[in-house]
Amino acid sequence: MTEELIRNYWNARARGYAIATVNDADPEDTRRWRGVLEDVLAPLEDKADVRILDVGCGPGLFSLLAAERLPNARVTALDGSPAMLEELKASAEARGLLERITLVEGDAGTIDEEGVYDLVMSRNVLWNLPDAEEALKGWWRALKTGGTLLTADGNHYRYLIDATHAAAVAAKPAPKSHDPKIFGNVDPAVMAERAKTLPLTRELRPDWDVRILEGVGASIASLSTSTTPAPDGSPVVTDFTLIAKKTA
Repeated sequence: MTEELIRNYWNARARGYAIATVNDADPEDTRRWRGVLEDVLAPLEDKADVRILDVGCGPGLFSLLAAERLPNARVTALDGSPAMLEELKASAEARGLLERITLVEGDAGTIDEEGVYDLVMSRNVLWNLPDAEEALKGWWRALKTGGTLLTADGNHYRYLIDATHAAAVAAKPAPKSHDPKIFGNVDPAVMAERAKTLPLTRELRPDWDVRILEGVGASIASLSTSTTPAPDGSPVVTDFTLIAKKTA
């Protein structure tokens, strides 16, 4: 499956994804993410020249919340989809935040900067990358010593290979971004086919993320999971948020 096909998929989803997560997001979801980000943004409010990277930013939920919260920060919002970046640009302009956000079209899997950012953050990005381990290590290298990594992700396509996970997910309401009215005419089979080839489809997360980060010397500051019950009552992890500190 070509990278151009995947880019076209995300370009086609950009309008609906922006509606679901930014422009007409559930207020409770926005409050929850604002609270999550507060844990990593508050320590930076008195720091000069704060640099933040929102990697795989999509329509910019994290970028917008960070720019709103920290007038002293410069947010770099990177995504491989031009349409996602256009959605973010429009939202940032409407909120008077565009001068604090730099839009960059690029590959979330190949960050080649080192020691640049006080905070690297991502939401639902790693699962989508063909070399997730190298991507995560690249994000880690981009942090300054003392910096923080926040990643929010999940076991999104594990249902393709795990019957227990499939049964648990089937009983869970679909997210707003998957509402047919928002998903539009995009064919979900495109991403399902892609996911069959991706390494993180076969990994149990966040165990994988913790293992990789501890392997590069990270200190796990916090880890929270969302679960849904399997048919036997055991918890199945669907989503998680992990915060790690770079102490050396």
